[in-house]
Amino acid sequence: MPCLTCKKSILANELLCCKDCKTQFHYQCLDISKVQYKELSDTDKKIWQCQGCRNVSRRNRNDDTPIGKKQAQNHQVSADSCETHHLTKEDVREVLRSVLNEEMAKMKSVLTSVIESKIKTVMEEVVALKTSMDFINKEFEDIRSTFKSSNTLAKQLEKENCALRSEIADLGMRMNQMEQHSRANNLEIQCVPEFKDENLISTVLQLGRVVEASIHEDDILHCSRIAKMKNSSSRPRSIVVQFARPKARDGLLASSLQYNKTHPNEKLNSGHLGIAGEKMPVYVVEHLSSTNKALHAAARAKTRELQYKFVWVKHGRVLVRKNESSEHIIIRNMECLNNLK
Repeated sequence: MPCLTCKKSILANELLCCKDCKTQFHYQCLDISKVQYKELSDTDKKIWQCQGCRNVSRRNRNDDTPIGKKQAQNHQVSADSCETHHLTKEDVREVLRSVLNEEMAKMKSVLTSVIESKIKTVMEEVVALKTSMDFINKEFEDIRSTFKSSNTLAKQLEKENCALRSEIADLGMRMNQMEQHSRANNLEIQCVPEFKDENLISTVLQLGRVVEASIHEDDILHCSRIAKMKNSSSRPRSIVVQFARPKARDGLLASSLQYNKTHPNEKLNSGHLGIAGEKMPVYVVEHLSSTNKALHAAARAKTRELQYKFVWVKHGRVLVRKNESSEHIIIRNMECLNNLK
């Protein structure tokens, strides 16, 4: 509440409040000096009464006190003010408005300080975040640049790899052709039983006599057994015969094929070669390169799966035929074999 006399706000160090009616005054408005006010104890301030309340209650204070002396000089003014003055709604509004303004000013000051502190913290965090984002963006750009370079290099290497694979495949094909050509004068005799002191040239000559091929010892340049492709196989090692002339080789091969055709019930076997014991089938075939031999084995397995009737080798090439009425197919590589239907 404001001072009843001057209607202004009262500070704590200049307040006097009546203990009965709770009316508040500036001590200056009561004509009390600052020295007199400081001489008042807390008890004096708590029991102080305005002149109007003293008259109503008919209680008198000790006139020897500073307040009593001052009130004696100013009793008429105080009495009239206390007795005749009453608070109105406008007075209450004014007081509330004053208090609210003061509190709002305090709140504004506090909120401004808090908001400024929070804004400063947020700004610092934003700056730190921007620094981090700039760093991450730089790293991302470096990674993207590296990836782009790596991708370009990978495409170039892939292109070179395709070219090299094609070149290697071509070289492999040429090498296989050269290897097969170097065996043009050779024959391979398979499944002939092995003996410690065997005479392979005599065995080949005996084969020629059986199939009625004109073969002489001078036609044979070299004759030996070769290593197995699979060590686990129980078949004897094959015999490779190198002839002096392609004509001699082709004659023995053709005669062997013809003999098996004319003797379907008694095809070439170990008994025809003068080898005692159980008769074992003997096969006379072209001497294939390792690549063609693997291709021939794969062709036999594939044609059994697809129910092809014929698989044979001629001049180092693998050929297949579905049946008697179909055209033959040359199997040059595994890709051709995979395309069979």
